[in-house]
Amino acid sequence: MSKKVGKALESAIKEPEHTRPGGAVESTRIFGNRVRRDVFSLLTNHPCLGINDISGILAVSNTTVKWHLGKLVSSGYLVERKHGRRRHFWPEGQIDDAESSIFYVLASGNTRLLLMEMIRTPGLTQKEYADGFEMSHQRIAAMASNLVGAGLASTMVEGNHTRYYPTKALVELSGARYDRTKAFKEFIIGKLKKDGERPTIIRSSRERLVLEIGPKGDRHVLEIGLDPFITVVK
Repeated sequence: MSKKVGKALESAIKEPEHTRPGGAVESTRIFGNRVRRDVFSLLTNHPCLGINDISGILAVSNTTVKWHLGKLVSSGYLVERKHGRRRHFWPEGQIDDAESSIFYVLASGNTRLLLMEMIRTPGLTQKEYADGFEMSHQRIAAMASNLVGAGLASTMVEGNHTRYYPTKALVELSGARYDRTKAFKEFIIGKLKKDGERPTIIRSSRERLVLEIGPKGDRHVLEIGLDPFITVVK
């Protein structure tokens, strides 16, 4: 065996966990990679997105998304669950399995947009929403039905028309989880400290936490959504 081949083999055995798809070598820090920071930040604002959803929003390949999700799950920053045939992810400590059913519904971008439109212009008919979104009545009806089933919307029948209204569920759930939000913030900061990310708070509010993390000379900003019941529709 030549020295050149031997060194290559030794390197492959020694540091397999540092190699990304395609052979590129990445930082050993869990948040040293920009795409991984983006994936985590996205999921703190929109829990329960699937691989395809994340890939589309961030404009990166499914393979890359899977790689970073795997790292975040194995390092204890994300929870992974199967819902039907799809895998969904959310930040550890942010929500629980019971709450996740709401975010499974809102994981669909179009369904989330429909709820946002209901919040902006409540009381429109199925036809008005269908015309506005340039979708079929059947598609709007299916999405609205999912929102009603999750307790996020209600209906009112007027003759031949069905009007849709948002409920106060998200606001009420947000208002009832102050302690949970505070605990999640403390958990994230504590875990980042433990993992050597040296977090410094840049900005903190009821909904968001903005941190600067990383060693001196390689600091990066990490934005974290604290209250997904609010950030998911923003």
